[in-house]
Amino acid sequence: MKYEYIIRTVKEDFTSYNNFQWPKSGQVKADDFKPTSECGNGLHGLRIGQQKPGVWYDDGIVLLLQVPASTIIDLNNNKCKFPECKIVMSGNMNEITNYLYKKNINIEGLYRRSQLSNKSEKWIGGNWSTLTAGYDSTLTAGDNSKLTAGDNSKLTAGDYSILTAGDYSILTAGDGSKLTASDYSTLTAGYGSTLTAGSDSILTAGHFSTLTAGNDSTLTAGDYSTLTAGSDSTLTAGYNSTLTAGDNSTLTAGDNSALTAGDDSTLTAGDDSTLTAGDNSTLTAGDNSRLSCEFRDDDGKIKLATAYVGENDIKPNQAYKVNNKGEFYKV
Repeated sequence: MKYEYIIRTVKEDFTSYNNFQWPKSGQVKADDFKPTSECGNGLHGLRIGQQKPGVWYDDGIVLLLQVPASTIIDLNNNKCKFPECKIVMSGNMNEITNYLYKKNINIEGLYRRSQLSNKSEKWIGGNWSTLTAGYDSTLTAGDNSKLTAGDNSKLTAGDYSILTAGDYSILTAGDGSKLTASDYSTLTAGYGSTLTAGSDSILTAGHFSTLTAGNDSTLTAGDYSTLTAGSDSTLTAGYNSTLTAGDNSTLTAGDNSALTAGDDSTLTAGDDSTLTAGDNSTLTAGDNSRLSCEFRDDDGKIKLATAYVGENDIKPNQAYKVNNKGEFYKV
């Protein structure tokens, strides 16, 4: 005999419409069954891929039913009914999905499915989420999210997020975020953020921020900030800031700041852009900003040159370097 899997929900006490009492396992039969195409007079459920079992009790217990295929009668609203069935298991949709996945049952279109790798045993998926993990990984997702991890990783996401990680990584995101990391990285973001990192990096962002880093970098930003760094760099920004650095750079900015640095530079900016850099650095600032840069004089002594945007022909949004006389010049 050919069987088909049907899903439905029941209340926490395993009752359904009209106080029908479902058992927790075993065979179930509707004594009042009538082979009509009208709702009622039978047991009811949904075929896999047909709407949601929560048509009745969205926060209840999900039942996975095994029903003789020849006895199923399709109804309106994608429901179906049948005279009897066997309760295969009960639980949440994550558990139902895992059972079907391991049975090689096609779960495409399954309501609140969480498509999972069979290597990992520690995951929780929301509605329409896809989770794929290596060994010993923990994945937790909200609705409509896609999480992919290597071995020994921990990924946690809100709704509509995409997280991709290598081995031994920890990624945590709010809703609508995209986090991508190589091995041994830690990425943490609020909602609407995009974080991309190489190996051994730590990226932390507020909402609606974009952080991009190479290997061994640490980027920290508030909301609405864009930080871009090469390898071995440390960038720290407040709200609505844009920091761009090459390798081996350290940039620190307050709110509404824009810092641009080449390699081996250190830029420090507060509000309204105050930039301070080491030798052989390039500084770019807007209005009401101060530029400070170290330089070596003819005797090899390290000194500090300071200029203010709007004074001595120092123009906003113009890149400057400092010569060995401590003079700022356009580049």
